[in-house]
Amino acid sequence: MKRWLHCALALATPGLAACPGEPVSTCTEANGCLTDDTPPVTYVQPAFGLGFDCVTIGCVQARDVSVENRGGGVLSLTTVRLTVGSSPDFSVQSASPLPIDLRRGQSTRVTVTYRPLDAEKDLGMLRLLTVAQPMENALAGQIDLPLRVRQNGDPVLGLFRDGASSDAIDLADEDHVLSFGYVEGGTIGRRDLIVRNLTTGNAILELYQVVPGDPFDSAFEIEPLGRDQRYVNPGSEVRVELRLSPGTAPSDRRLYHAVVLVRSNDPAVPEQEVRLFGTAIDIPILEVAPAEIDFGHTRQGVPKQAELTIRNQGGADLVVTPQLLAGGNVGFDVAGARQELPPIAAFGQASVGVSVDATVGGTLTGVVRLESNDPLRSAVDVPLRAFVDAPLLLVQPNPVAFEPLVQGWTAPPETVRLVNTGHGVLHISAVRLETGSSNQFSLANRPELPAELSATDPALTFDVGYSALTLGQARGLIVVESDSVDLARTEVPVSGQGVTCEQGCLLPHATPDCSHGSCEVYRCESGYHDADGLGKTGCECREESPEVGGFCSNGQDLGRIEDGSVSRSGNLHSADDVDLYWFYASDHSDLCFPWTSDGEIDVEFISAPQGVELCVSSIGHQEGGDGCGLGNEVCGLRSWNYDDTVCGGDDDRDVTVKVRVTPGAAPGCAAYTIRFKSSM
Repeated sequence: MKRWLHCALALATPGLAACPGEPVSTCTEANGCLTDDTPPVTYVQPAFGLGFDCVTIGCVQARDVSVENRGGGVLSLTTVRLTVGSSPDFSVQSASPLPIDLRRGQSTRVTVTYRPLDAEKDLGMLRLLTVAQPMENALAGQIDLPLRVRQNGDPVLGLFRDGASSDAIDLADEDHVLSFGYVEGGTIGRRDLIVRNLTTGNAILELYQVVPGDPFDSAFEIEPLGRDQRYVNPGSEVRVELRLSPGTAPSDRRLYHAVVLVRSNDPAVPEQEVRLFGTAIDIPILEVAPAEIDFGHTRQGVPKQAELTIRNQGGADLVVTPQLLAGGNVGFDVAGARQELPPIAAFGQASVGVSVDATVGGTLTGVVRLESNDPLRSAVDVPLRAFVDAPLLLVQPNPVAFEPLVQGWTAPPETVRLVNTGHGVLHISAVRLETGSSNQFSLANRPELPAELSATDPALTFDVGYSALTLGQARGLIVVESDSVDLARTEVPVSGQGVTCEQGCLLPHATPDCSHGSCEVYRCESGYHDADGLGKTGCECREESPEVGGFCSNGQDLGRIEDGSVSRSGNLHSADDVDLYWFYASDHSDLCFPWTSDGEIDVEFISAPQGVELCVSSIGHQEGGDGCGLGNEVCGLRSWNYDDTVCGGDDDRDVTVKVRVTPGAAPGCAAYTIRFKSSM
């Protein structure tokens, strides 16, 4: 097989080389490579089209395409043109007039020039037509090479005012407001609206229109765009002149307002509003926003900032002095108080910082006053308001101290209350015993945490328990974690003391018994009794001295009572305790007068609690007897009386009296005083 069959790879599309790396001059008939009878082969470089990266207005870039015959015979380049639909910003020219005949190893050049005239992303196609001789097996015909523009990024519209490129003011930072300031009636005020292409790529910004919006005062004018203002290269700018021409009539001495619409090929903001302001009023006009400042909810000790914006809607410089009229005592403050602000030009503005760093909680109020040289409004008062969350945790009781407790006993739980005595919501995150606290303490019935507690809510509670497992002091620490303004961690000491039964149960006149978990009487001191059966009162009932018994053998003989009385005091220390008294009521005279009775005997309580009664028996006096007789006894009495209705004769009597607890009455230490009286 001849070498040219190896080297001349068919090129239906451009870019394949015949005999890569081997000069054409080495191909001779002697070495069997190429001859004049060999069919032509078209070789195009670059094979895949042309790319242009100079894409801005005013840029011109030319790129060459090489067409070579890498076969034999004759290759004729007959047509060089742009296809239908290609951008007119491309142009093409061949190095020599067409047709151009290329013999073996010969080449020619086709130049494509790109000169961008607008912001479009241009595309095109270069078409080459070749004819081969001999035609048999020749690689020739139509070759299309794409033409591409290497455009990256999107155009970005930037609007500025005043100054050169380095110090122009970005209208985006000023809410797209362009101020003419003060313009005297009958004159023309001019401002430049600077349009800048802020793209980070190489895309061209096309400025479609700068036209009136709504509203648009007829005193404003917009200079029409020129051809050189329509297209803005990356980083470049154009200026559009805007004019304000107030009239001279009294009604023209007013504020002027208009909206200008800027339309461009910025895909993010295809239309941007610019607000125009001007005035023909030659005095300063004070405008303040907001009309009042409500800081809303804040927290004691946490500063919060706000801002007052002061605008001058007039034509002369505005001078303002801020001061805090009220509220400084609760934490309001104004920056630069009582210091004059720098003059504010027409339609200019300044800011005054207002803050609150509350020293108390609740609803706070204050006033900022702005004094100015506005002849129509020399002072403006701006109310201040804030609700300050200042929750304050109160723990009751604090500390928690248990009474001394007998070893082995468990004390009744102490209930601890958590109360918000401040303002706003208190957030409680933890209630726990601190590590190291005695294991004799415990917490129960803790609230579900985290919990919120306002000042009007009922208290949250939990119980603290204490079991005296050992003798001696026991100590612990309850920790309550919250957002209380005074302490995030509130510590509540807990203490208890384990004591012996004798130390813990100091019962009056009794030896205690603690084996049942409470103070009970083990035994009473001599002469004392546990009358009420209550361990806590001990042996509270003391016997009378001497003790009066309930029988004739140990009762008390009061002897002979004759025209007189005898009183005795005692007490009953149990339900079956009985005190027995007897006496001899002597009739000292047997005389009887019509105006007198013969004799009377009285027995009565001077004092005695309910549930105590008398049992009385009375018989004629027994000479030589002991006077104690229990026959014919009458009980259930609080007093007893004997009246002798027989005149004359011997009326002596023996009276026996029992003092006892009424059957069924509750036991107790019943102290009484009883009087025995005889007038016979």
